[in-house]
Parts: sequence; structure tokens; C-alpha cells
Amino acid sequence: MLGANKMMIGLLLCVFGVAIMVAKHYVDIPHVVTLFAFGAITVGGILFILGLLFSVFVHAKGEKGIHRDDAAVSAMALIRCMIATSIADDHLDDREIKTIAKIYTQLTGSPMNEETIRETADHMKQEGTDILGELANIKDIMDKDLKTKILKASLFILAADGVVNENEEYILEAIRRGLGISKMKFKGIKTKFLSSKDLS
Repeated sequence: MLGANKMMIGLLLCVFGVAIMVAKHYVDIPHVVTLFAFGAITVGGILFILGLLFSVFVHAKGEKGIHRDDAAVSAMALIRCMIATSIADDHLDDREIKTIAKIYTQLTGSPMNEETIRETADHMKQEGTDILGELANIKDIMDKDLKTKILKASLFILAADGVVNENEEYILEAIRRGLGISKMKFKGIKTKFLSSKDLS
């Protein structure tokens, strides 16, 4: 944002300076105004270049291939993690697909096409994807918000009936480790979820 602002200010100064230089050919403009126009063009050009360099180098330095704030990437990561959790038993039926779509909407406020979930699930099955692999793939873009959403979604999928069996406990423990959440914090979140099933 800062780089874009510098570029915009620089561009405006350049346009202002050029406009004065063009007007000089049609009307009599004092020499001091002409000097001011040259100054505006010079300063504007410097600001524009600095803004461009800031945007390209400083902003890009904080990125690792994928922008951390990219909502589309986070959304797809959430969907893939829910699918990976659901297909841990090598099965994904229409009811589970509807559940994933519902959870996604509740957590993000945006709808999700069930056909997209089916296509993604088919592709992931062919790849042999599991939840640990998914979490490893997105470790560089996971912020606190995405971790919370993945954890809540996983709990809702695996503990929807209010109980957690041995196999589900194993999957949840793998997810906890993949998210880098402490056992104490995870236990508190799971206990609160099982008592309320709150997705907010």
C-alpha cells in the first residue's frame, strides 16, 4: 500500500509539472513557475521510482510464493483439509460433502459449490493425499485465523456425534501436531467444542 501511494503521488506531481510545461507554449508563465514545474517532475519521478522499488522488493520480501493474505488460497486450504479429514476412512458420501459445504459457509461466510468439493476430493484421492500432507503443504501460509478454522472444521467433522473414538483421536492428534498447537490448548478447544459445537 505504501509503495502504491508513493507511485500515485509521484505520478500526480509529474502530470502537474508536464501540464505547466505544455501550458508554457500557449501562455506567458513566470520563470519561477517553470522552475517549480521542473522540480515537480523531478520529485515526482523519484517518488514514482521509489514506490515501484518498494512494491517490487520490500513487499515481495514478505512473500513465499503465495501471499499470506490471499483469501482464495486460504479458502482452498480449508476445503482441502476438511476433505482430507473426511476421507481418512477412504470414504466420502453426499452427506459428508453437504456437511463440508455447510461448515465452510459457517466459518467463512461464503458459499461453496458441492461439485467443487467432489472434484477436489476425487483429485485428492488419486493423489493419495492425507491431512498431514495437506498441513505440511500450507505451513507457510497458515496464520492464527486459518489454524482456528481448520481445527474447528476438523472437530466438527470428526466429533459431530458428540463423541470421539480411538481412530478419530488419532486423526485429531495428527492435526494438532500439524497445526503446531500445544496439547493443553487443544484439549481446552476440544472440550469447549464438544460441549457447545460452536463454529463461530
